[in-house]
Amino acid sequence: MINFIDKKTWPSHIYDVIYNNRLEIEKELEQENKIIISGDNYIKAIEKPKYNWTLEYLIKNIRKYDACVWHCTKLIEKEIIFNEGLKPLKKEYIKEVIDNLKRNGESEKVLYEVRKKAKEFEEAKGFSNRESMIWFVFTEDMTNTIGCEGFFRYYGGEVTRRILGGDEEFFFPILEKIGTPYIIKCKIAIGDIAEYQISALAKSLIGYILAAERKECDYAFEAECYIRTKVEPENIIEIKKHEKSNRYRRSFFQI
Repeated sequence: MINFIDKKTWPSHIYDVIYNNRLEIEKELEQENKIIISGDNYIKAIEKPKYNWTLEYLIKNIRKYDACVWHCTKLIEKEIIFNEGLKPLKKEYIKEVIDNLKRNGESEKVLYEVRKKAKEFEEAKGFSNRESMIWFVFTEDMTNTIGCEGFFRYYGGEVTRRILGGDEEFFFPILEKIGTPYIIKCKIAIGDIAEYQISALAKSLIGYILAAERKECDYAFEAECYIRTKVEPENIIEIKKHEKSNRYRRSFFQI
């Protein structure tokens, strides 16, 4: 299993293909940057044969391995994840949210409004953008980014917040009261993630090694992904409580 911020876990050929080609790749990227700055990229093709070859090699080969990833969430009972694993989002999940709101003592009026909004959301095909997905980040450090903050702060995940959007001042304080924030560390097959995300992961690996060789200690390895398959209980490595941070940082996805 690869932990991408621990190079000792990388298969040697994955590391070597970047390291051995790093000088040529650096030159190609420097030349690309010069062309872009000059504005000539509109009239001159940017050729990066060594970079492209290395990228294609990584895309072809990293999909053969498993990766260590982290999932940000708020749970009522963490034991359920150990027993049942992590399941892709289904639109029926909102029923579980409503049941837990009821257990938390919310009024029938609140439950009615949530059901009403959920029905409207479903009729508007709102679930289609997130249904059958589980999202992860590739480093634990990324769980301290602004993009993950909402998953720890509000119960029910992003879809619940979208369903109740427009009435944040009323509903979001209710979601804050429910559940405990957790970070779930688990193992997934890289081959199960979306193709464009495998490409993005490969680009991040190249950038990570180049920055390490330049001794750029502030370079943050950042990549995210989703899968459409269940994470079985045996692939749940750890579930730990997330300690609230007052200094969530921006990831490069949000710059």
